[in-house]
Amino acid sequence: MLSERVKDIYKDEGSKNHVVLTPDEMRTTKAYIFQNDINGSFLIKNRDIKGNQDIEADYASVDFFLPYPNPETKGNFYIMGKLTDWRLNKNNKMTYNYSRLGYECKLYLKQGYYNYIYVLTKDGEKAADETLTEGNHWDTENDYTILVYYRQVGMYYDQLIAIKKMNSLKR
Repeated sequence: MLSERVKDIYKDEGSKNHVVLTPDEMRTTKAYIFQNDINGSFLIKNRDIKGNQDIEADYASVDFFLPYPNPETKGNFYIMGKLTDWRLNKNNKMTYNYSRLGYECKLYLKQGYYNYIYVLTKDGEKAADETLTEGNHWDTENDYTILVYYRQVGMYYDQLIAIKKMNSLKR
């Protein structure tokens, strides 16, 4: 079933599933609008089956595409979210396609709903920056986890004594 974000679904000669996503847009210059999402997480889901979603949802090679007029010469784009374990590595590193004028990447994912962003890491830096693709809006909704540690005098380790999870919209 195609959706707003899915452009095409097909099986190749080897009966492997492929999903082509609608090209994403840069949101840098767009006005902020609230979109109810799952803060970079994912949900394994197949609306076509009624059984156990964990074992009956299919896997597919998913094609991501981010239009970008010229290749970035001083950094690399990555897909980031829980689907990549919040890590930057060769699997989620995007490559520039000169004929399509944009960055692309394929990820092998289980059928479901995925929330992700595109980030840029500049050469020589470890931190990922999403402001080029997502913009920078102070009024966004976020999840926060606060960890409180205590180190007893004479001990060589910290003890986790409290955890608090909060959401910026649920006060």
